[in-house]
Amino acid sequence: MNETHHNHIKKMFEKIKTREKYHGRGQAQKKDYQDSIASNLKTGMQVTYLGRKKSFKKYSPFIIDSSSTPNKIRLVSTKAPDAGVIIDGPAAAFLDDKWDIEGIDLSVPDATDYVDSSDWFPTNYSMKNHEEWFCEIFSFYVNDKLQGQPKEWMAELIGMAQKNNA
Repeated sequence: MNETHHNHIKKMFEKIKTREKYHGRGQAQKKDYQDSIASNLKTGMQVTYLGRKKSFKKYSPFIIDSSSTPNKIRLVSTKAPDAGVIIDGPAAAFLDDKWDIEGIDLSVPDATDYVDSSDWFPTNYSMKNHEEWFCEIFSFYVNDKLQGQPKEWMAELIGMAQKNNA
């Protein structure tokens, strides 16, 4: 492929990347994931801090307090409940690898979990830049997994490149 083909690929990427339905798809999935976990947090569940912040480690583990709400969590230390050691914040703040919540799987879904072979962005990773996008859809194409308009566009692009090399 020559520079004209590379420019064509880059322009197509920019064109489809600006379509509104692709903006924040990964963020929307993360928020849905966090919301689904937050709705399972209940009063009395044990929460252990695994991070590096000494002030949190000193008083861990904690218990989810009864004054917690669906969007805001309040933790009370089990080591010093009378000392009033309380941590509170949005539920999402406790849904990462720095926390362990009794009975809750906090492993974040992989960014490549989204796959749609008929989509212009068949994976979340394909939205990174035009080069990665092309690699992803080309891989789908050569493995006969690309469908719909993306497949037609790729076939045209390869046809153009073959004509120029003939």
